[in-house]
Amino acid sequence: MTNGPSAHRIILALAFLLAFLAAAGGDGTLLTAQEPEPTPPTPAATVKAENRQPAVASAYVVTLTAAAALRPERNDAIILTLHPDLGVPPVQGLNSAAIRISADQIANSDGTLQGSGTAPPQGVAVQGQDDFNDPTILTVFLGDMGQQDGVQHIAAGAKVTLRFAATAGLTNPTEGGRYSWTVQTTQDSDPVPAAHPDPLVRQAFGEPAELAADSPLTTGLLIDFQIVLSRHAAGRGDSIVAIARGFKNDTTLTFWRDRNFNGIREGSEVTLCTAQVNQADQATCDFIVRAPPFVPRHGDCAIRAPDDRSAGNCNLVNAIDGRGQSATLVLEGASLADNDALPLLELDGHIAIDFTSGQRLHIRLTHFPPGELAAVSVGGQPAAFPPLSIGDSGALNFSIAIPPDLRDGRQELRIAVTRRDNGETYAAHASAIIIGPLLTATPEQVRPNQRIHLAGSGFSIAEPAAAPVTIAAITIGSLPIAPDRINRGGAITVDSNGNWSAALDLPVNRATTAPGRRALRARDSHGRSGSVLVEFAPRELTIDPPWGRGGTTATVRGRHFPSGSAQGSGFPLQISYTAGDSRAHHFAHTDAAGNFAATITIPKDAPIPSTNQLRVEFRDADGLLVTTLASHDVPGIGLSLSPAAGPPGTVVSLAAAGFRPWLPVELVKVGSIEVTPAPRPLTDSAGRLQMQITVPGIAAGTQTVLVQVAGDTAAESFAVTPGGASFGVATPVAAAMSNLDGRFLRAFHFSNATKGWTFYDPAAAADSTLPNLISGDTYWLLVSETAETILNGKTRRLTCVNNNCWNLIVW
Repeated sequence: MTNGPSAHRIILALAFLLAFLAAAGGDGTLLTAQEPEPTPPTPAATVKAENRQPAVASAYVVTLTAAAALRPERNDAIILTLHPDLGVPPVQGLNSAAIRISADQIANSDGTLQGSGTAPPQGVAVQGQDDFNDPTILTVFLGDMGQQDGVQHIAAGAKVTLRFAATAGLTNPTEGGRYSWTVQTTQDSDPVPAAHPDPLVRQAFGEPAELAADSPLTTGLLIDFQIVLSRHAAGRGDSIVAIARGFKNDTTLTFWRDRNFNGIREGSEVTLCTAQVNQADQATCDFIVRAPPFVPRHGDCAIRAPDDRSAGNCNLVNAIDGRGQSATLVLEGASLADNDALPLLELDGHIAIDFTSGQRLHIRLTHFPPGELAAVSVGGQPAAFPPLSIGDSGALNFSIAIPPDLRDGRQELRIAVTRRDNGETYAAHASAIIIGPLLTATPEQVRPNQRIHLAGSGFSIAEPAAAPVTIAAITIGSLPIAPDRINRGGAITVDSNGNWSAALDLPVNRATTAPGRRALRARDSHGRSGSVLVEFAPRELTIDPPWGRGGTTATVRGRHFPSGSAQGSGFPLQISYTAGDSRAHHFAHTDAAGNFAATITIPKDAPIPSTNQLRVEFRDADGLLVTTLASHDVPGIGLSLSPAAGPPGTVVSLAAAGFRPWLPVELVKVGSIEVTPAPRPLTDSAGRLQMQITVPGIAAGTQTVLVQVAGDTAAESFAVTPGGASFGVATPVAAAMSNLDGRFLRAFHFSNATKGWTFYDPAAAADSTLPNLISGDTYWLLVSETAETILNGKTRRLTCVNNNCWNLIVW
């Protein structure tokens, strides 16, 4: 492999580009190329890689002239001697089906010419792969070149083309440069060096332009020193990834902006980044686009001689490795846009945005092409702008009014310019943070019908000699607010700085009577609008006390209801108390803070017990009824007996609470026997009742004691015990109390027959005087804690509450 001077690679390769741009008119920054040098001689044999990228599988086209006829029947072949770095698989890995041989003149065995022909090879042989330093010899044997009877061969003097498809298996070397490739046939003992068929490409790889017509061409197979940019158009501040292939491994590769376009890294030129070339002869690094050194568009990319250090300003990204090898820049198309392989960076225009007075955008353009401002839009909406031009500096400052009804937040600003050089449209984009007019409300915790203060800033400003800007509408939760509630019915004018203020009486409607946050929005006469969130607290309703008897009074209190008017009149409310089939009505008015307090009377015929509904209602501006609810309890009647057990004749004290006040007792019964005292006792002012009754002669067991006042009834159980002497079955006390598991402490019994007490204490059983328990008799039991167990075949619950642990039972 051989390598030529890197500067020539750039200058000569771009001669065609510059000639094209000059013919096409260009953009005014590229210079016309010099008259071409004398045309280099045509190669006797050529080789061209369809893809010059290093280390890739490529298709190859080889041409030669047959000095003598090449006949398949005598095993004639084309012999290629390839540089060792070219990737050639062993013969068993070579896809000979992807190889084709063609000639522009074939002949029959008798020498009769038959025109052109194409055929696959009869076979392929690979030699010279024992040592990686040895060249590879590829022998391609000819097959029958025609389709007629007999065997057709390549005629003497015919132009022969040998094509290897990319699937044949040959791959480019990993490093860029020139690689030897010779061609001969079995009828020609002298190998001929193959060269690239394009003289511009050969010159880019160092073939001297002054080569004489009879001088040999030795450029061989050409592989690029390649630079690829991740993007070919970028704005200031963008990140670009530069990928280099084919450079010398284990050296440092330096990327720089080759402003002179001459392939020579000079001290005044800016280094972009550096990277280490890996073992695959590749390197990658990234850099940030900055201006300077990059200039708008491609810059001044005029052709220069290698030693020409005159001022240039081209956005060419070049690279140089540790051997002084820079990129191979070969243009093989008609324009810059068609050649992504050329590492020219186009610097996009930059847009900077400032805000003025809240409703205008101040825009600064830099690095734009000269031309006329054609269109401006924000968030997809067209914006008005004056006739403006961008000069050669590429800079322009101007301002626009933000389009009305534009949504706040990040929006796209698009600037379009009609280029002066070619009439095309150049467009650039930027993100604009749109901050709409600001609206504040004082306070932000509000109630329906409350007067609040609004202040706006950043609203539209009237143009000179134009009508003043006013606030056209204010809404709450998307519902319009009537004009007579805004600024006391007066107009709101926006001042010359976009500011305004006003008083607002909040309406009473479905947007304000429901709790939560609502958007209060103001829109001016130019369509600009701002909003603020206000919060409506949920209405609170309480009744004190939360329970009471019929006929008693209670206080109803409310918060966060509609405020009274600013003139001092309260907002009217209706209070209803529903108890069964009856309803009591009251009225109240809120104060300026939306609070109220009212005294109500609980209906006397409220059921006992019952839970009843309290309703506070008002109508909004649309006539809809708005209701707030609370509950109120009328408690049941309680009855207690003392004692709770005893034989007939026992005097029992009754205490009751919860009756209606100042009413006589209608009925008192024990079991089925009426024992109503005379005179009949009365309930007091709180509905309480106390009296005494005597247990009548009634069967032993549990009986119901019933008390009735004005149809309301209370009941409690009383244990009637047998009277007279003890009788029935006797059970030893210790055995009878065994189910209590040690919780039994003592037992006492009073005998009506002997008029004396006996006892049993398990801790002093020998001294106890009560040996047995007799069925049907009454006993006092002392326990250490509450217990539920079976005694004498019955479930018993013995209680121990507040140190009172004695229980009277009938055994």
